[in-house]
Amino acid sequence: MVERQAEILRRGGHEVELIGRSSDDLVTQALPQFRAGWRVVSGGGHDPLRELNAFRPDVVHVHNLFPNFGTKWLKNAPAPVVATIHNFRAVCANGQLFRNNTVCTDCIVGSSLSALKHRCYRNSYLATIPLAVTTMGGLQRNDLFEEARRLIVMNDTSAAILVSAGAAEEKLRILPHSVDPNESSGEVKTIDRWFVASRLSPEKGVLDLVKLWPAEHCLDIAGSGPESVNIEALGHPSVTMLGSLESSDLRSRLPGYLGLIFPSKWLETQGMVVMEAFAAGAPVIAYNGNPIAKLVDAEGVGERYSTGFELAAALTKVKASRDLLGERARRLYQRDYTDQMWLSRIERIYEDVLSV
Repeated sequence: MVERQAEILRRGGHEVELIGRSSDDLVTQALPQFRAGWRVVSGGGHDPLRELNAFRPDVVHVHNLFPNFGTKWLKNAPAPVVATIHNFRAVCANGQLFRNNTVCTDCIVGSSLSALKHRCYRNSYLATIPLAVTTMGGLQRNDLFEEARRLIVMNDTSAAILVSAGAAEEKLRILPHSVDPNESSGEVKTIDRWFVASRLSPEKGVLDLVKLWPAEHCLDIAGSGPESVNIEALGHPSVTMLGSLESSDLRSRLPGYLGLIFPSKWLETQGMVVMEAFAAGAPVIAYNGNPIAKLVDAEGVGERYSTGFELAAALTKVKASRDLLGERARRLYQRDYTDQMWLSRIERIYEDVLSV
């Protein structure tokens, strides 16, 4: 996503220098998870000031410093800092506010000692210690949240959570990512099947979806992950596992489905496949526990569900109104999720911080 946004900015006439480090570079280090956590506590880690000073940017846009970059350098950044917040790592050791198959805000409303109790970072007490220390006292002690002039999140749920944890509300801006247009050639024939594309892990809710899935509807699942075996073991007669798909293959398939099912149970910061569905003119049925459900309901582009009865009703209703809902989804994509819309909005944010 960072590389994609850099290219959108370049096409828009901006000069962009991308400074990054891969976590794969550190896997040979002893105790990499523990060291990663202590870099957060100390503010140490890689310092990009030499590269930044050589480039002399107008704006420094930070996407994800954990675990490979430090934070001490932020005070000496050569230009105003804008930060996109992709997860809840600053207030939650596992970054998802999700534990035991449900949303968890214990470390925000209570004490971050809860993270230690539950070994929330990679199921390791040792690796969780530094992250729990960092989140004590809320975001007032977080270098990035203090030094950044603007904090970008992808939805209002994320914004509200961060404000409740101590983020400065006046710094927050809501700017969802953009996705490529779906340029299906010719008229697409809709097949009598539904689609899920997701990592198959507990927070994504796909296993729970299959347990609720009505036998009279057909579901295709694209993705892989630790719950693949459990989903296959259910042996649901109406569910087909497709494995992992290339993004181009996923986009080409989406227009032909009755709709996308989005069963995620954590507080998704955006849910990119949903925007891909909008671009393809596909309605969305979302689980009530994630922010996408609120978006789908507000924009009239699908339905939401919590129980098996509600899921069955939503499938019937969306199938009956598929064309109307699909057209609304395409209009929503054109309004909010094109590259040009993202570019114009990020330019306004950059102009804003430069005018201070």
